[in-house]
Amino acid sequence: MGCRTCALPASSVDRVECAAGDYETELAYHEMVGPADPDYPGGRRWLAPGHPDVDAPDADEDGADRAKPICLHFAVNRPVGCVRESDLASILPWLRRYSRWLEDKLRLSAACMRSCGWSRCRARCCRGGGRS
Repeated sequence: MGCRTCALPASSVDRVECAAGDYETELAYHEMVGPADPDYPGGRRWLAPGHPDVDAPDADEDGADRAKPICLHFAVNRPVGCVRESDLASILPWLRRYSRWLEDKLRLSAACMRSCGWSRCRARCCRGGGRS
C-alpha cells in the first residue's frame, strides 16, 4: 500500500503533546472525532515525525508490519525561521498609510461639499477649476 495524504483541520485537534521542557518539539496530536467514527470515545492520536516511537512497526489487521501514520504540521503565513511574526505583519504599516489616505480623502470631499455645494463642486473645484 502506498502513501496517502489527507488534511487534518486545526479545529479538530484539541491537544498537542510536546517534549518535556520544550514546547517547540511536537511529539503527537490528539484529534477529536465524531460519534460515527470507530475511535469516538477517546479520539485519535497522530504521532509527529519527532516522536521516539515513530519508527517502530505497527501490526496490520492481517499481521503484516506497516509504518505508523504520522501527522506533519505546517505553519501558514509565516516565513521560514520566523517564530513570532506572520508574513502579513510586514504590510501593517502600508495598511495604516492607506487608512490615513482614505480618511484624508473623505475629509477633503466633505470640505468640498460643505464649501461650495455638491452641484457646483462637481462642476468646478473637484475637476480642478476654481470657485466663482
